[in-house]
Amino acid sequence: MSSPHTDLRWPWSLRLRHATLYLLGMALIAFVFLPLDNQRAFRSWVSRFSAGPASAGQLNVLLFAWLPLLVLIAVCMLSLYRQVRRRDAGLLDEAGKRLLNAEMNWLLAFAGALAATMLVCRVAGAVVGA
Repeated sequence: MSSPHTDLRWPWSLRLRHATLYLLGMALIAFVFLPLDNQRAFRSWVSRFSAGPASAGQLNVLLFAWLPLLVLIAVCMLSLYRQVRRRDAGLLDEAGKRLLNAEMNWLLAFAGALAATMLVCRVAGAVVGA
């Protein structure tokens, strides 16, 4: 049985990044999905470019779940590229490796949660708009 790790100390720069991402994510969702006219525009655009109800649902999933998820994952990878290169070169100590793993987990979980929230907002907007 291995011994448990000590508590992870999040630096203020990462805490500030997380708070900024939370605020930007909330502002993005409110700005994009809150106005009812935006939901109507999404509905008309999706119905114009889909062959029927099944393809409209798939287009919604593509535009409001997969596309944001892929963009956010790319942003996460770019923001962590330097630290991952340092880890691969053996320049990070054990605490630095644990912090990097925790940061990767946090950023990817945030990306998944934001993409899922965007899809839920789109589906709820489609129900309200109908």
